[in-house]
Amino acid sequence: MDPSCDVAAREDGSRELPQRHVEGEIPNSSSPPFLYLLRRREYRHALFSGIVTLTLSIMGGAVLPVSNAFTTTGIVCGFLIMLVVALANTYTCDLLLRQAYCTGALNYESLAFHIGGKWWKLATEISIVVLLIGTIIGNIQQVSEAAVIGIENITSNAPSWLTGSGRVLMILSVVFIVAPICLVEKMRQLEFFATVGTSIVIWLLVVIVIDAIRFKLPAVKNGELAAVGFTSSITQAISTFGFAFYVQPMMMPFLAEMPAGKVGVKLTSYSVRVVILGTSFFIYGTIGFFGAARYGSLTSENILENKWLGGGVPQGSLNLAMAGISLISPNNSGAIITITGATGVSMVSYTIPVVNHFLLFFQRAKCQKQADGIGSVLKYRKDTWYSTVQEYAKELVLPAFVIVVGIFCSIAALTTL
Repeated sequence: MDPSCDVAAREDGSRELPQRHVEGEIPNSSSPPFLYLLRRREYRHALFSGIVTLTLSIMGGAVLPVSNAFTTTGIVCGFLIMLVVALANTYTCDLLLRQAYCTGALNYESLAFHIGGKWWKLATEISIVVLLIGTIIGNIQQVSEAAVIGIENITSNAPSWLTGSGRVLMILSVVFIVAPICLVEKMRQLEFFATVGTSIVIWLLVVIVIDAIRFKLPAVKNGELAAVGFTSSITQAISTFGFAFYVQPMMMPFLAEMPAGKVGVKLTSYSVRVVILGTSFFIYGTIGFFGAARYGSLTSENILENKWLGGGVPQGSLNLAMAGISLISPNNSGAIITITGATGVSMVSYTIPVVNHFLLFFQRAKCQKQADGIGSVLKYRKDTWYSTVQEYAKELVLPAFVIVVGIFCSIAALTTL
């Protein structure tokens, strides 16, 4: 008997995911095809909104130190590690969406409650709080540090009270940048800001690529950027790659703002795939390779500390723009980001989605044990045409491997402290 979840009971007061599957609108398919969804203007807009918003949210602590990571791993291994981590995060996002569709939960916390009960919900909430607080504290410090570097590039006569400790810039950034963004009611209202922020990242990418090509990729020619590297700082590189693609805590509340039912789930899933395997992989890979190819062993952990655009006002403007979207990972905030990644990010991105999956697959979820027959019931375990061995390999071995990836990245991160 296939396990299932009751989608109507709401003991924690959470809202229900509307189960309007719109099968009548989708010709000859139980799953909305991608090209069909693109025909509808509102679906195209929802897909674009998901891509730009989630792209900005994912471009956090790795977009600038990724070049330094490439100098450690080398070209081939750098891209292979990125691919494994990107695929693992895409897989756990799909697991969460599958779980949300089954249980009707619209956020990470209520999903945990329906699957594991109040204690599992508490563990999930603690993990999310650790992730968010660590990220916010790190990003606030990151903004001020980036602004200091930018101002120092523009002028050497800036007053010490402005650039000394960076506290003044930190306060200004919180009041005029961070707070207004946090007060936005819905994630899709960040669409304009996300488009601008993504454009600034593309600006950085173009600058790095042009500069590296202009100098004829010196680190590749002299061998400093090897095909296969693996220096003594490999754990730092794995830590950088391991937590570069997480989007799960932003994806779950974003789902509530998408169209109802299966269409919304599929649009969110397509957005996540484009963001993780498309835009983010391309941006990380391009900045990582060309930044390392330009400076080799001299590549800083913060790529903006290297000289671009000839330094001076042009680079200062670029740094200030990056500070404005909280996308820098400099020295002093590194420990905060590392601890956050090794704990909260690892739990939210790897462990919790897989544990949820096991509980639902083996019919041990709270919503399965206490289903009272109210409302529609959706199956979690899929009907398959292949053998039991293949099913268990896909539903058990693959999720277990994902947890191993998360644990390995966490251990690597903690060894860098």
